[in-house]
Amino acid sequence: MRHNCASLAESAGANVKVLQRMLGHSSAKETLDTYSDLFDADLNSVARALNEVVAQLNVGKVWARPNQVESEAKP
Repeated sequence: MRHNCASLAESAGANVKVLQRMLGHSSAKETLDTYSDLFDADLNSVARALNEVVAQLNVGKVWARPNQVESEAKP
């Protein structure tokens, strides 16, 4: 039942420190060591978020002339 509770809380967006307090663990390390399988999906969401940031930074620069991009970067 504890694993189900931790799983539901994590899927609802609870971070490790919240789970630690909720489960009564002495450290977040204990929580991560015990329930590490719950956080595997987080790797995918981090990768998607980083990909989105890079894509937003590059929008418009693909078609811009090189000297335009350089002049925009200078203050």
